[in-house]
Amino acid sequence: MECQDIVDVYGPQILQFADGVLDPNFICEKAQLCTTSSLRTPLGIDECTLGPKMWCSSVEMAKKCKAYQYCKDKGLLPQF
Repeated sequence: MECQDIVDVYGPQILQFADGVLDPNFICEKAQLCTTSSLRTPLGIDECTLGPKMWCSSVEMAKKCKAYQYCKDKGLLPQF
């Protein structure tokens, strides 16, 4: 029996069983339909989450954080 055949024949029973046994959040996460807080990058680990003071500290950082235009428009980029 091919995998698709198994799903076609037993899919409803498998889903019914999974619904009663597995946590919906677990299923959602494994199907990559949602994220959990443990998968998010903690604030500060990625320097681009630190805000304009970090973003605009240099042209390179502004570009890395995709904030170059913001920093330029606000006059926050260092002048050399």
